[in-house]
Amino acid sequence: MPKVPREIKADVPFKELNAGDTKNALYNLLYELESGGTFATSGVYAEAPLPGLSLTGFGEIPLPLAERDACAILKKQAAINQGHIPTDKGAVGRLSICLPSKHLGGDLHARYGDKTKKVTTGPFSAFSYSYIAWYTNVTYEVKAVHSGYRLTLEYDIYQNSVEKSTVENLYSQKSKLKDLVTAWNNNVNKDKDKATRKSDHPTLLAYICDHEPRDEEALSIGLLQGQDLQRAQCLKEICVETGIGLYRAHLERTQSGFCDSHYGDENNEYHEIEHEDADSILLINMVHLNGSHVANSIAISEYDNFVQSDPFDNGPDKEDFDSQHGRVTHYYRMTVLVMIADMCKSEWLPEDKKGGRTKRKRKMEVIELE
Repeated sequence: MPKVPREIKADVPFKELNAGDTKNALYNLLYELESGGTFATSGVYAEAPLPGLSLTGFGEIPLPLAERDACAILKKQAAINQGHIPTDKGAVGRLSICLPSKHLGGDLHARYGDKTKKVTTGPFSAFSYSYIAWYTNVTYEVKAVHSGYRLTLEYDIYQNSVEKSTVENLYSQKSKLKDLVTAWNNNVNKDKDKATRKSDHPTLLAYICDHEPRDEEALSIGLLQGQDLQRAQCLKEICVETGIGLYRAHLERTQSGFCDSHYGDENNEYHEIEHEDADSILLINMVHLNGSHVANSIAISEYDNFVQSDPFDNGPDKEDFDSQHGRVTHYYRMTVLVMIADMCKSEWLPEDKKGGRTKRKRKMEVIELE
């Protein structure tokens, strides 16, 4: 499949794009998506490597931090309201790791615009590690430690690529993606209101993931990797807000026919099907992003439903070839993210076909994505 952005009509509002340009624009935005994250992230680890800290004039600092050692090397601090933490020029972010050092209070607050992320380190501080990382343009505040001592490691985060990640770029990309996906969903809904009840836009879109699936691999969002995970996280936020269905599935294509030549392709070592007589493309074991089952088998179209314009141009994963009769069968396996417009779920999903879903029930489906 192509790995570069594709051309679309310039300066055309998303809502006015035709089906082809909508898919091209969606491909471009997902391809270029810098991050599916947020302005700040945090977590807790019960186990982590010891950092091997030492202090001149004191020696090694054992962890968890004992009060006698803390009294010798630390001064109990009041609230520190530092606003923008000083960072080295060129850094794109900051990382703070709270080491095992029993304390109460000392909550961390990161703010960007009207958004706030709070990290409470006290409850886990006796034996666990916690961290928070944020972009450089995010305001950061540490509240007062009420008892005990809080020991942290602070790092500047650098990015080697020429084009640096920024919180502004992150939200600009996510905003454009939300506008496009919302425009697609609205266009489908408008088309459905017509007398023909047929949509000019595809009601289901499948995006092929970069990660190659294993035979029995589970499909929950937690098993996605790299850019696939970032794309899924970003789309999940958008789909929850708009009522669009978002799923993950294995895709299987079986294509068969005959070839005139009994010699395989020199580069790919498979035979080209010159006279096709059967072709099926199925979404197998489609699930919500939390792993809950949705459907076993859904047939889709190569030309209508894929975000990528050439979804099978990398060739088959497996081939069966009958040299006596020249019969060829190609097998493809992929993992895909699937979006279904909110008013069209009953067209695709067995669970939506009975009784017709009301608007209230569609909202219940959205909750299942979380």
